[in-house]
Amino acid sequence: LGQRQENELVFPAFNYDFGVTRSFDVENDPVQVGGLPERLRSEGLFTRTPVPFFSFLYEGTEFSTSFENLDPFGADSIFDSISGNAGSILMLGVGLEAFTFIHHIESSLPGGPVYRYRKRFSGVVQRRGDQASCTVDLHVRPKGFPIDYDWPRLQAELFEVGALRFVERTGPVILVSATSAKDYLLGKLSENPLHLLTRKNQVEVAELLDGRERFSIEQFE
Repeated sequence: LGQRQENELVFPAFNYDFGVTRSFDVENDPVQVGGLPERLRSEGLFTRTPVPFFSFLYEGTEFSTSFENLDPFGADSIFDSISGNAGSILMLGVGLEAFTFIHHIESSLPGGPVYRYRKRFSGVVQRRGDQASCTVDLHVRPKGFPIDYDWPRLQAELFEVGALRFVERTGPVILVSATSAKDYLLGKLSENPLHLLTRKNQVEVAELLDGRERFSIEQFE
């Protein structure tokens, strides 16, 4: 995406059907993560990124996209642009368990998180009557194996280091500094690659790794 404008608003417009349908209709596929972004999409007030699974709504003209190797959490993603431009993530009425940005943090590790593996999804993107073939390549949750993030502990840690603050506790309304959260959690992951997980899940992952460097798709699919 390159450098975005200062003070620009973007809204998540995620739709998870691509894994089954292998087709993403940019204009017409509904947003599956909240009423506000779905209303904005339906009213046509924002441009939607042509990225299956993890699209966003944003103001401005469309950007050029290579559909050969799309990585929704990679170096040219909206997630990367938010952290690269010192952006903040405002979470309205949801707790940190809805913090999808954590997958960008994981994907920023060399090789990605040890408890996920890369998987490719081939399909098509439909936009304004045109259709383009695409391949989405991203780290996925192991099939049939739980990955449990320790959200209460992570929230407390981010609050303690000043990367998270409560705008309203009863709502809740939470504001997270993308850059500060990413820097802090990457530092913790460099010390312990399982830092984001609950203590119990860390033990389960370590047992299943059984000396391997990381999970592989062959273990689960």
